[in-house]
Amino acid sequence: MNKKLLLNFLFTLFIMASGHSQNAFSLQEAIEYGLKNRTEIDLYNLDVRAAELDIKEYYAIGLPKINATGEYQHFLEIPTSFVPAEFFGGPPGTFAELQFGLKNNFTSGISLNTLLFDGSFFTGLQAQKLYRKLTKKSINQTNYQIIQGITESYIGVIASIDNIKIIENNLTNLEKALVETRALYENGFIEKLDVDRLELSYDNLVSQKASLERIQTLTKNVLKFQMNYPLKEDIEITQTLDDIVDKILVEEIDVVEKTDYSKRPEYENIQLGQELNEINLKATKMQRYPSLVGFGNYQYQLQRNNLFDSDEPGFFPISVVGLQLNVPIYNGGTVGIKEQKIKVDIERTAIQKENFEKGVDLQINNAYQQYLNAKQNVFSTKRRQSLAEDIYDVTQIKYKEGVGSSLEVNSAERELYTTQQQYIQALLDLVNAKIAYDIATGDIITTKY
Repeated sequence: MNKKLLLNFLFTLFIMASGHSQNAFSLQEAIEYGLKNRTEIDLYNLDVRAAELDIKEYYAIGLPKINATGEYQHFLEIPTSFVPAEFFGGPPGTFAELQFGLKNNFTSGISLNTLLFDGSFFTGLQAQKLYRKLTKKSINQTNYQIIQGITESYIGVIASIDNIKIIENNLTNLEKALVETRALYENGFIEKLDVDRLELSYDNLVSQKASLERIQTLTKNVLKFQMNYPLKEDIEITQTLDDIVDKILVEEIDVVEKTDYSKRPEYENIQLGQELNEINLKATKMQRYPSLVGFGNYQYQLQRNNLFDSDEPGFFPISVVGLQLNVPIYNGGTVGIKEQKIKVDIERTAIQKENFEKGVDLQINNAYQQYLNAKQNVFSTKRRQSLAEDIYDVTQIKYKEGVGSSLEVNSAERELYTTQQQYIQALLDLVNAKIAYDIATGDIITTKY
């Protein structure tokens, strides 16, 4: 056995020993896969990166700016200036024409400018950092939505699987009864109508199974989409509806005395948005205050008629440092208008926050009541299913003993199928009610089903 075959063999043994296929997922594993592979997270990570770069770009505004300059001028005609002729002994009121400078001028230097004080800049820097934080928090909201979508899709797949299993069990039992009924008909104990009724029931179940299998394919595709799992690859579900219901029934849920709104990622975004509004208002107000800029400039200047004649004068230094103070006096009222607009945003966000809190309280209360109703319905439908099973068994016995009719058997059979479907739906309603409650309280992020 070569090395490659040996490795493949050992890998196959590992998969068989682990008992877990790479395409088989529990609900928690499906959620982890979805969180790891969702493209929305990649997009939000890029948004966070862009926000960080925006901060660096904005911060660079306040850093010193250093520039090197170089300039060469060759005067074909040296500029002429007029000065009073009496400076040189001429008559008053007349001017003498003079030419200052040399034909070649070369200047090189370096300049420095730096922001020393600007209140709106430093407040704006706080806003940039808060925006980065807000962008990061948006990832939490995306995770929240991913978990919600995967959980709901996974439960839909489980429900279709369990419904198919029930129909398969009923088909097995009905096929056995059909064989026995045909034997009774062939021996002259019953009419052909009794056989036809069972065959019709059997065909209906086969049709229902085919329909559920198509629905299962659709729900699996939705789950794959939510997980960002390849649509063309098969996916297996390792949990049953009973598994999840058992975990839910063990957990005790009490009505929330005081809602913790911070568990909802939307609420934190609202709060950060309000904080951003307040910082923007502060930054706008700071535009009324003076700003101070420091600058420095150091140059060397060369003036010669013959640029490369070393006997002529050489370089002469020129240097200057200073401060520039800008004092806003009147800006046409634009700052005041900006302040009013931001105050409107602050009031709007405050109302949105209050409405969100009221909406969450209502959502939690309704979800809690739906959970209680769904939980009670599980017990009642389970009892009805048990009664329907007993009735069906008794009618079968009576029919075989010749003291019951096929109509009674068909009626008991239909009632059994109905209660079975009702019980599955009750379990599904309970799981969905628990999910809705966890979504409302914000616990969907941490809950393990």
